Amino acid sequence: MKKLTLLTVLLIICSCSSRHSSSALSELGNEVPLAAQEYTDEIVMPNPLSIAMVAGKLLLFQGVGEDAILVVNPEDGTLQGRFGLRGVGPGEFTYPIYWGSNVERNELYLFDLNLSCLRTYSCWEEGDSIRFSLEKERRMEAETSVHSGVVIGDSLSVASALFNSPQPLVLLDKNLKPSGYVETFPKQGDSPDMLTYAGVFSSRGNRFVYGMENLGYLACYHCKGSEVRKEWEVFLEEPRYKGEKLDINRLKQGFLDVRMTENYIFCNYSGQVFSPEDPGFFGHHILVFNHRGKLVKNFKLDRRIAHMTVSPDEKTVYAVANEPDVNIVRFHVGDFL
Repeated sequence: MKKLTLLTVLLIICSCSSRHSSSALSELGNEVPLAAQEYTDEIVMPNPLSIAMVAGKLLLFQGVGEDAILVVNPEDGTLQGRFGLRGVGPGEFTYPIYWGSNVERNELYLFDLNLSCLRTYSCWEEGDSIRFSLEKERRMEAETSVHSGVVIGDSLSVASALFNSPQPLVLLDKNLKPSGYVETFPKQGDSPDMLTYAGVFSSRGNRFVYGMENLGYLACYHCKGSEVRKEWEVFLEEPRYKGEKLDINRLKQGFLDVRMTENYIFCNYSGQVFSPEDPGFFGHHILVFNHRGKLVKNFKLDRRIAHMTVSPDEKTVYAVANEPDVNIVRFHVGDFL
């Protein structure tokens, strides 16, 4: 227990002492209109949990239905494969959450929320589809409840804690045991309920970014072993509180997805105040930051999107749109960056 406390203090100190940018509000600047390109053939499907590009294909992670993953050709939008049965048996899924991938290792990381287990798969192209091979499975035994997360290197993961955690971001060791906590921004309160601080992640190498869902807050971190330090943070509005929690009824909804690429950080941003008449959490903008936290482009979309991913060449954003029906669309951004 003393070692865990000492590590927690060390992580917070390192994070605070290495902050390179202030938390001044960032202006969105001029909006660049961006129209979606639809595919000729649409796939009939429920709204997926997330979308990612792995091994040259689009993967749609499903929360309902028989299959956990749908494999889609990004060129023509056709369905080219299915993977993962629904259930609680060996290798089956109940609620698969994408925790990133490693291009160099051809690995995919999936966390099953209900089973509290993280699975590592090798994946490779085979014909028109992808093959998956389970390499290892780790179960989380701690009382801390987590949701989204990202795997960094061999022995570290960072996840968004929901309950039973003193901080919103928890570090997990190679056995998925909490090994420390990461500072996000001042005043999280003393409540073990961190639900209003939930967010999304993306990583590249030994760095990761975290975007908050209920507030326009984005931060970038650098990892070295078990030491995590914050490089910069950006607020799109001032946080407001109701007791110890964020007052989500007065704040603009924040980030649904973030994708860290070679040169940029692409963010699916809502920017809309929560409304009981329209409680849907959808993105109306794609914000593009450089790796130093500077906003370089604000794309205003012609339709709302729920999830997104980015091509390796950073020229195309693939998104799950919700208008008029759930479908996959493309936004070509290469000429603007």
